[in-house]
Amino acid sequence: MAALIDTLSTRKLVVFGIFLLLLQIAFFIIGGTIAPSPSNVSSMLSTKCQDDHRGPKDSWFYPRGKDSNKTCRRIDSLHGEEADRKKLTASDVVFAVQFPLPRDGQELTMSRWFQGILGVLHPEISYQGEAGLDDIQMEMEIHARIGYRNRDDPEDAWKEIDRSVESRQLDCNIEEKHDGYLYNCTPMALFELGSSHHDFYLVNLRLPVTTYSNGTVSGKNAALGKLEDLWIIEIHQNGGFTRVWWSVKTFLFPFVLAAVVFFWHKIQQLAKAPRLLEKMLFALGLALLLLDAPMEWFSLAFDIPAMLLVSDIRQGIFYSVLLAFWIIFAGEYQMDDVIRDNIVVYWKHLAAVAFGCICLFVFDMCERGVQLTNAFYSIWATPTGTHLAMGFIITAAVCACVYFFFLTYMVGLALRNMWEKRKKLARLDEKRRKHYQVLIFRFQFLLLVTLLCAALTVISFIIGQVSESSLKVGDEHQGGLEYRSAVSVGVYAMWNLYVLALLVLYSPSSTHEALEETREDASEDIVLDRMDTSTAPPSELTSMTSFIRKVAED
Repeated sequence: MAALIDTLSTRKLVVFGIFLLLLQIAFFIIGGTIAPSPSNVSSMLSTKCQDDHRGPKDSWFYPRGKDSNKTCRRIDSLHGEEADRKKLTASDVVFAVQFPLPRDGQELTMSRWFQGILGVLHPEISYQGEAGLDDIQMEMEIHARIGYRNRDDPEDAWKEIDRSVESRQLDCNIEEKHDGYLYNCTPMALFELGSSHHDFYLVNLRLPVTTYSNGTVSGKNAALGKLEDLWIIEIHQNGGFTRVWWSVKTFLFPFVLAAVVFFWHKIQQLAKAPRLLEKMLFALGLALLLLDAPMEWFSLAFDIPAMLLVSDIRQGIFYSVLLAFWIIFAGEYQMDDVIRDNIVVYWKHLAAVAFGCICLFVFDMCERGVQLTNAFYSIWATPTGTHLAMGFIITAAVCACVYFFFLTYMVGLALRNMWEKRKKLARLDEKRRKHYQVLIFRFQFLLLVTLLCAALTVISFIIGQVSESSLKVGDEHQGGLEYRSAVSVGVYAMWNLYVLALLVLYSPSSTHEALEETREDASEDIVLDRMDTSTAPPSELTSMTSFIRKVAED
């Protein structure tokens, strides 16, 4: 039994393709013009609070309390006459950041639409004349604590989310060595929360040292230099982008569900067992359904810190099934003597795909998985962790490029073989020759569309990595056309439309449907007959695979 891609008339296929193309353009426009930037960056200067008693550890220091003498006795400078008069040491200072910051005198709140919160630490260290160092490379010890309260809570009712003693690698250099000039310090990952469920958040940081009676100090932070201030760069997903993103997922989900049910219902009506490509296409539809399932809406009502990790796992599952499907799909049209209706034939290719996906999964679990129990944990905190993380990312990028080039090779080989077969059609009668020519063109076009989807997927991955790197240094893109949103929404919609098209076009076509198509389109120049595939080997799925063997007989 032929598939719909064999039996649908050329006119209807063109209309179907144009409809999908218009939808794709619409999604790119929505992402580029309606959706704002995916992320928002806010730089916040910490308030230096004096801790007269160096504790207790459960005390919160918050700068926007009604009585600042009780909630945060501000210190204007850590150096100079004020610090000398108060005999301040590093252990007497708590760096407090309360966010979100007010705007135009209005108290703002965080939104559950933000999904997650990322904090990046950026210290300001000034050069100390002759005593200053050319470069500062040391390990900082940070006693960190983060908490929250909601709008209706008393101002001092901060509830702790997490606390930890962390080490961060400080790397600073200076271009002009003048007294008071600031070092250029690399930002350091501080914390990451998997949800933004509360109205206000508060971070308290301490950089303790041990001070002796003779005035000398010891400890990891003793070589910190002349610390002026601490900045925290707070990054979260834009609420407007979240609304557009979830709306697109919610809109596409029922259509994908209907296509998957339609496809499998058609497959189950066949007397023969499903082929490998049919099974893989069904698995791809299920993976896309899992990705599209709009379960993120629950995070508006419930605090689900694991939602970001769950979303990453869902996307990883889709990636692995999609990459495996493309390998099998391209192999279906190689026109060689290999019987490809067995997954064992592709074990080498699929093993490489599985290895790359497992690497990404391990990296994600080492980062966001651990952060479920410690918000201040970061794999980038140590040189070893940084090298390991970079190794995972580089490995993933190299695997993506190698995969794309290999897929290009397989598609190119299939297209060349189809072209060689097309040359053998000259001896056939005109009707059969046109039939095969149109058939070959359809599958050549579909293979090229597959290659285009793979290219855009790789480009989207690269842009995502570049954007993430820019966010780590607080670089927020501003512009009329937000390309990151356009790429994110557009590529996501492309996956859905591509899988939808395959589920529809590769659904088996009944005899009645094929005859109806022929009657309705009798006025067309070319009417495609259904090919008799009753004698086709079990590995044949469409008329294209039947043609590979049948053309020699003709």
